[in-house]
Amino acid sequence: IERSGELDEVSVLLSRGIAELAEGELPNGQDDNGNGLIDEPGFSIVRDGEILTLRLTVERSLEGRVARRTTTRVLRLKN
Repeated sequence: IERSGELDEVSVLLSRGIAELAEGELPNGQDDNGNGLIDEPGFSIVRDGEILTLRLTVERSLEGRVARRTTTRVLRLKN
């Protein structure tokens, strides 16, 4: 998002299939999936010191149902 919150705000789609919210989350101001993040989006990065935690939830409609899959990766920063 460019110029966030301004009248001329512009959004650019970089990918398709990323869920609006992470698997198990509801837009209710709570941590529904128990990982310490409130209403987290389908792609999130959390930094804790030298540790980055990346979470990605992808979704796809299959035969009238929505299938979701989530993956988490932990990276340690160097230098």
